[in-house]
Amino acid sequence: MIKLTDQQNKALQTVQQNKLSLLMGYPGTGKTTITKEIVQWAKKQNYSIALCSPTGKAAHVLSEACEHPASTIHRLLRPVVEKTNGKVYFSFKHNKGNLLPFTFIIVDECSMIGNDLMSNLLQAINPEKTKVLLVGDSAQLPSVQPGNILADLIFCEMIPYVELTKVHRHDGEIINFITAIRTNKLDTLPKALDPKSGKNFVHIECFSPQAIHDTVVKLATENMVRRGYDTTKDVQILSPVNSKTVLSCDAFNESIQKIVNPQPDKACIENSVFRLGSKVINTQNIYDAVSADHGAEKEILLNGDMGKIIDLCGVDKSMIVKFQNPDRKIKISKYYHHLKLAYSLTIHRAQGSQFPVVILPVHSTFAYNYNRALMYTAASRAQEILITVGQRSAISQAVRSVKVYQRKTFLSEKIQNRLLKDL
Repeated sequence: MIKLTDQQNKALQTVQQNKLSLLMGYPGTGKTTITKEIVQWAKKQNYSIALCSPTGKAAHVLSEACEHPASTIHRLLRPVVEKTNGKVYFSFKHNKGNLLPFTFIIVDECSMIGNDLMSNLLQAINPEKTKVLLVGDSAQLPSVQPGNILADLIFCEMIPYVELTKVHRHDGEIINFITAIRTNKLDTLPKALDPKSGKNFVHIECFSPQAIHDTVVKLATENMVRRGYDTTKDVQILSPVNSKTVLSCDAFNESIQKIVNPQPDKACIENSVFRLGSKVINTQNIYDAVSADHGAEKEILLNGDMGKIIDLCGVDKSMIVKFQNPDRKIKISKYYHHLKLAYSLTIHRAQGSQFPVVILPVHSTFAYNYNRALMYTAASRAQEILITVGQRSAISQAVRSVKVYQRKTFLSEKIQNRLLKDL
């Protein structure tokens, strides 16, 4: 039996005593451990439990950690697609008129959730019968959509809240670097990589963007392969920008694919970067995607779902992509879709996911793109090895930039005013 810390015991007691509570923790502080313990306690109390997260990958990680099924928030609410005048609209089957049947709902990665989705979720929860735990890390990036939900709920000081601060999981230099970013206490960056001894983070100093690009590509396709990692499955390059620089996702994706996925012309889509075997990511929510296995059956394809092109279907105008978390095969037009290559992702798109190896280019040209939250989020995606390539000064500059945390929404004030009216 796991012995809980004082902070973890407080978190469990807070959940037991309240209908709505917040759990916030940084990497290595035992957030996953106590979440699993809370789930086990809830099972013993015969709660009907739902675990959910904004992305499929995050839901998969949550499910494995808690040994209980988890889904995306969208799947939990069950989107319903309607077509009017040729346009596709959607609503959720579960809403304030058709509440979710669960008596305990845990929502992970709450910093990623925007106002609209959180509103839809909360409206579908019965406040009289259902206990809710919101879990997250306020040091991560706020949501891409409008809102700053987790930070606002903490700041209003009206909701029971436990923060895990003491680092217990000693995962070597990765955790040290993440903590240094969060606390703005950067020291000398490691120059040697030896994961077995805890030296699992290394910085490689490069100055020119082209040198950084070439070093990142070599690390991903040669050095990490020699260490037993698969470039496509295990290594993820993260960049703050999609295009317009040699350090962008587009530039890295082109270089990596040439090396790891060379294909003859017949296996490539004409006038396109896509080919058989391409690693891809979907960039828009689609609620009526066509299943390749079940014809007329519709599938949900969410922004951030990752997969691989497995069949170009000959001269047909469609191709088949196998997506993960959950596994399903989707038939997609070769020319009209919302896919991008995914050997390199933007840091925003990687949020909620984790990868065995993360390689991160850093350079002064990203001065207007990088900030502390972005650097923190990128570094905390790495499970086993983290490598930064570029200028150490660029990391320091990013860590000093904290404006991203100062998003003003007035949500905390509205919560306070609403509760004061009930006094």
